[in-house]
Amino acid sequence: MPVEIRGFEYAGLYQLLERSAEEFPNALALVGGSRRISYAKFSEEVDHLSAFLHFLGVRPGDNVCLYLPNSIEFLASYFAIWRLGATAVPVNYMWKREELGYVVKDSGSAVILTDSQRFVMVEGLRSENRRIRHVVDVESVAKKEGIYPIPDPALVKEHQCAVIIYTSGTTGRPKGAMLSHHNILSNIASCSLAISFSRKDRVPCLLPLFHSFGLTVCALTPVAVGARIVFVNPAQGVKAIVKGLIKERATILVGIPPLFSIMADAKLPKLPRFLIRWILPIRVAISGSSALDPGIIERFQNKYGIPLLEGYGLTEASPVVSLNPISAPRSGSVGLPIKDVEVKIVDEHGQECPAGRVGEILVKGPNVMLGYYRRPLETRETIRNGWLRTGDLGYKDRDGYIYIVGRKKEMIIVRGLNVYPREVEAVLNKLPGVKESAVVGVKHRTKGEVPYAFVVLKKGWDLSPREIQAYLKSKLADYKVPQRIILLDELPKNTLRKVQKDRLLAMLKEGLD
Repeated sequence: MPVEIRGFEYAGLYQLLERSAEEFPNALALVGGSRRISYAKFSEEVDHLSAFLHFLGVRPGDNVCLYLPNSIEFLASYFAIWRLGATAVPVNYMWKREELGYVVKDSGSAVILTDSQRFVMVEGLRSENRRIRHVVDVESVAKKEGIYPIPDPALVKEHQCAVIIYTSGTTGRPKGAMLSHHNILSNIASCSLAISFSRKDRVPCLLPLFHSFGLTVCALTPVAVGARIVFVNPAQGVKAIVKGLIKERATILVGIPPLFSIMADAKLPKLPRFLIRWILPIRVAISGSSALDPGIIERFQNKYGIPLLEGYGLTEASPVVSLNPISAPRSGSVGLPIKDVEVKIVDEHGQECPAGRVGEILVKGPNVMLGYYRRPLETRETIRNGWLRTGDLGYKDRDGYIYIVGRKKEMIIVRGLNVYPREVEAVLNKLPGVKESAVVGVKHRTKGEVPYAFVVLKKGWDLSPREIQAYLKSKLADYKVPQRIILLDELPKNTLRKVQKDRLLAMLKEGLD
């Protein structure tokens, strides 16, 4: 069945732009750098780009790789590909040649869209992969407007694959999660209800568009309601980000924990709360991607008077699964399942757990992916009877609120007793002087495994591993206390600022231990 959003039914993602361009032609759609363009103008740019791609031979069902940083051209590329009935394969623009080459080959992409800065490197892949027919600098395509005839939009089936998003690959080579038009549209519909998106909203796009979180929540949901998207470069630093939010009168802020941590600790002029709210009219802030410390929520809300809601999701679920309701959020929880999404907690035998008992989180709904691209075995292992096995551990309270305790593969078993890294990290992060931490399990000759903790201290603080262990012993059972505390200047992270625990374990193997 087509998905209904704002009273209109959609079968394909391109229709979102088509509808908003018809309804709000003169409304400002996108702000990026010096460019400010309306929905009508953006739709025209998409039409011309699709005409050029059609000229190059892109047809329904083809996979087209996107290797771009956040920009108006990146979002236009998505819609142009969907207009032709093709599938977008977004790639992290910070990946190097070998990483990009793997995804291009695995996805079978014959066309790669990039920018002038990356064009030469990408063009070099053609000598290694003969299936690559064209490498396109999308910035130069605008000069070709009007040269090629604009084809009619393709008729898209709702369960047709729209995007193949490759997972981070921390446990091996990345896998491509296939998300259909129906998957993403259903998630947009649920998100727009959960956050009450409207055309009056102005949404800064801080998250990368090659990731499902940024694509669905920061880009496609605003387009669906005719809201304004403002591209903000997070690399400019928090001061520049806040200036951008103030200048563009942002109303919804979607980010990741490090952003809210920095904003919570930022020094502000001493102004009355009502004046801060007038200067920064954000009505709600949403955090995802990784765990958000409850202390950050409290400091952020006290400073800005803006509700900060934590949610939960994963690429394979398009991606949003749950969100704290703005009317009744619960600290430490990732909230309640959004509309049309079911969540259950199961034990090792697949039996549903009662409230309060930890188990694996399973997700069911129209947002669950089609499967992994060309990986039927992994797909069958991950989706069983319509339930997506997330690999995350958590529990529900009696009211159905979900709490995450860690990854199934990261759980540490000390002499048969379960230790959840997130629990230990939460205690560590409350210690004055600790900026952030990460706990991993290390094999032990007699105990099976023991926890190790990597800790980053705040600037100007001097805590010894012994002092940190003594603090933990006063807060946790002995078997949960890390056997070793390792102080680092920073934790290794990916582009969404998630800690890469596989790299921490590799550091131990390489001689840190």
